[in-house]
Amino acid sequence: MKVYESIFIVDGRVPDDEVDKLIERFKQIILTHKGEVIKVEKLGKRELAYKIKGVEVGNYVCLEISSGAEGIAELERNYKITDSVLRHLTVKKVIPKQIKEKERKKEKKIDSSVVKEEQSSSGI
Repeated sequence: MKVYESIFIVDGRVPDDEVDKLIERFKQIILTHKGEVIKVEKLGKRELAYKIKGVEVGNYVCLEISSGAEGIAELERNYKITDSVLRHLTVKKVIPKQIKEKERKKEKKIDSSVVKEEQSSSGI
């Protein structure tokens, strides 16, 4: 399973206990799809840069989750149908180990292309 970070903004006029219920609902969606909620971070109320649906203040929540594609798709579908969720964004988190592996693969490709160029220029 891949690790994702999902941030959503709840209407600032919604009471905190309702926000907690939404968080629990979204966590339950991930758990029913055999995923795992790694971290829940309530970032608090902040003023929006521009009005969204006539709302000027939003309550930001960040979820770090490990799930399959089905769980993420269901989570995003629920974000869309929940009226109090103003915006959402889910991105795949890149773990430093994955970054290092990608860099090694790039280096191998570069090394192999240099060797090929040297062989072609020397007539081998």
